[in-house]
Amino acid sequence: MNKKNSLDENKKLLLFDIDGTLLEGGLYLHKEAFLKSVKKVFGMPAEFIDFSPNGMIDRQILKAILKKNHHDSSNTEKVNQTLKEMGEYYAAHSYDIKSNAVPGSRECLSLLKEMGYFIGLLTGNAEEIAWQKMKDAGLEPFFTKMGAFGDAMVEERPQLVPIALSRAEKETGIRFTPENVFIIGDTPRDIICAKKNDIRSICITGTFTREELIKYHPDLIIDSFNEIEAIIKTLSSPPKESPARQLTLEMDGI
Repeated sequence: MNKKNSLDENKKLLLFDIDGTLLEGGLYLHKEAFLKSVKKVFGMPAEFIDFSPNGMIDRQILKAILKKNHHDSSNTEKVNQTLKEMGEYYAAHSYDIKSNAVPGSRECLSLLKEMGYFIGLLTGNAEEIAWQKMKDAGLEPFFTKMGAFGDAMVEERPQLVPIALSRAEKETGIRFTPENVFIIGDTPRDIICAKKNDIRSICITGTFTREELIKYHPDLIIDSFNEIEAIIKTLSSPPKESPARQLTLEMDGI
């Protein structure tokens, strides 16, 4: 086969979430970017949603904010403009935030890159915000500029995976098989995203407890990125048979 669009069963693609997975803190600026941008584009102030957005994507969160504040969430042009304004606002004010790389994440990413894993992002963050966060935390060099982001033209997280795989193939020339793709996140939505796309997941505790996460049957739960041996073992092992496919239908309960 040609290098381009070739199938390599030995290559692994790791798609990392950001907030709560790689970074801790600093979310107030992201929230502020939503509200400032809604006011600028729609001409009226807005209140943030009154439920947890953990695991949701920025387009999804923005539409929920618009509905809560009786703005037109069906106006795609204005929604896209607001997401663009959010990225610009975040980048212009990111010097003022305090978000830190999760302990052990830098060392883990460095080792995974050294071992030849392809590392990208699959995050609810709009793309400009995502890369700004990576840059501010000093994690950007570990990543190939590929993945899928919360300003994509989709409605929920599982729809990001085909976008990420397509971008990865264009960037690397490799068609990654499902058993060689992993999502690394911190919420039940990350696990469900993986299951709906027949790929595997590793989840880190913090945002949710081990007891809360285990109900969704990720392939591995870790308490810290210092558990590198367990991570490598999971990445190197063949897929296990999923015991609970029906869990992919339980999003409404989280």
